Amino acid sequence: MKSIALDSDDIRFYGLFDLEAVSGGFIPWRLPLKFRHLYHPALECKAKDPSGVRIVFLSDTSNLKFSLSVCTVEGQGVDLVVDGELFQTQRFIDSPDKEFVFAELPEGEKRIELWLPTFDNVVVKSLEIDDSASCRSFEDSRKRWITYGSSITQCRGAWSPTHAWPAIVSKNLELNLTSMGFGGQCHFDQTVARAIAAREVDYINMCLGINTYGGSFSPRTWAAAVIGFILTVRDGHPATPITLTSPIYSPDREGSEGATGMTLVLMRQWLQEIIENMRCSGDNNLYYINGLEIFSEDDSYHLPDCLHPSSVGYQMIGDRMTAKIKDMDFWKTLQ
Repeated sequence: MKSIALDSDDIRFYGLFDLEAVSGGFIPWRLPLKFRHLYHPALECKAKDPSGVRIVFLSDTSNLKFSLSVCTVEGQGVDLVVDGELFQTQRFIDSPDKEFVFAELPEGEKRIELWLPTFDNVVVKSLEIDDSASCRSFEDSRKRWITYGSSITQCRGAWSPTHAWPAIVSKNLELNLTSMGFGGQCHFDQTVARAIAAREVDYINMCLGINTYGGSFSPRTWAAAVIGFILTVRDGHPATPITLTSPIYSPDREGSEGATGMTLVLMRQWLQEIIENMRCSGDNNLYYINGLEIFSEDDSYHLPDCLHPSSVGYQMIGDRMTAKIKDMDFWKTLQ
């Protein structure tokens, strides 16, 4: 088999901001690498978790070898997607260093996508195809979508990378995904807002609230921080459709106050008010999605830890988000 250089023009990484060359391979970053020293250490760590990141190319190869290393062996492994359909999932079993071997791929040239795990820092090490196989880059011309949020957007509990709800939505709606779900780190960081503002994008979703329940903000500062985050994004995207998704159901946080008096009930109310006020101020491309319509109390048996959905729960979120987005006023004009 022959090696394909991971930084060659024949393949493309999608769903990331930067690719860092390190000893033995490359680390995909979901935030701009040049600002790494400005991120909170916990955010920096999550930015190196490759949720939604995939390697894409066109090839007529029948066999594929792909190696990477992770920090733990809990990872979901890698999904191989061929012409938009899941071909095979392979997992880490007993070693953080893994060579994935995919055989008997469909004949002829096809679009090959290698979806990386949604969590755990990885080093992508090598890619090999058949000696006689072709390899050329694929340009994803679909509408570009960014979704920002917490661990519920990062989707550690998904069965495999393509079973994360943003991946499901991107497949259903034919969107070019960049997932900015940062487990525990959705705190409206201005560095993140500036990264979104500088990125070419056709549609933005923000799932806001759950990480701030514990005390990041007070009732006085929460709405102001959300507004500031949106306004920073608007500096780069004055007319891009933005949906704000309020928290999904979480039984321990609905009416019970966090350290500074926050509840999920209040957050949903405040997000609606923010959207109404910003629309009154002229932002007519801002829309609200009620998290309870995406995942409600009736679905709570799919919350094994009373916070994070199971893989079945993520599938439900993906399907319901798909339906909600398709019903939005902006969707037809986005096509």
